[in-house]
Amino acid sequence: MRRLDSLGLGRSRRDRGVRGGSAAFRPGRDSGRRSGAARSRSAVDPHLAADFLALGFCHLQIELLTRKMRNFSSLDEVHLRREAVSAAEAAVAGDAETARARLAECFQVLTEARERFYPVDCFLLDLCLVIPRLAGPALRTVLDQRKPISVLASACDLAEIARSEPESSRRIREECDEGRVTLVGGDLSEQPLAFMALNSVLWQLGEAQRLFREAVGHPARVWGRRRFGLFPQWPQILKKAGFVGALHVALDDGFYPDQEHSKFR
Repeated sequence: MRRLDSLGLGRSRRDRGVRGGSAAFRPGRDSGRRSGAARSRSAVDPHLAADFLALGFCHLQIELLTRKMRNFSSLDEVHLRREAVSAAEAAVAGDAETARARLAECFQVLTEARERFYPVDCFLLDLCLVIPRLAGPALRTVLDQRKPISVLASACDLAEIARSEPESSRRIREECDEGRVTLVGGDLSEQPLAFMALNSVLWQLGEAQRLFREAVGHPARVWGRRRFGLFPQWPQILKKAGFVGALHVALDDGFYPDQEHSKFR
């Protein structure tokens, strides 16, 4: 019978780990450096950390836009990487001013790359999709931030919110009065407009605007819906109805054609 210590069963856990080739953990300078780095990361200003996340998001959007435009990327990746690493090192070291300066240089690199093939102004829309089930405290929390947002809802949904959540309806009305909320909608209940008679389409559009006014005191000025709902006469109808814009995107069923296949005025 073999002795237990020859099988490694009689030795301590530390000895078995070292002799068996596994890396046994021993507190020392390495662990001190790791804990110090963790403390440094936790000490970074949250707003500064959000700027780094914004940089990554913008980088992704530039790459996607480049592919969508069928263009070649001219991004100076070496310069971008050098500035981003310098910004991260400055942020961890607590030098927020240098970190922001380096981040500004990173954003400038992205801007220069985009302007070579898409030299237009870009805007971000804060679009809030509202349904009656989520129109309670969750919606009021968003409205309490008092920031400009666009509320997308059908007329029937807004009417239901006015009945079931009058406080939310009142808050939407107040934010619209102060110009912080833009109503996006115009449809009564997102019916398949392309298969309906023109008179029915016009009636639904007028009825929807009436419900908008009753629910929140304002009509929708930007047309939009979750499902596909365009047809050839729709731009002219919206213009005659007083709409100033339209949301050309499908969020649920269907998809809209891009500019390579058709054009909308």
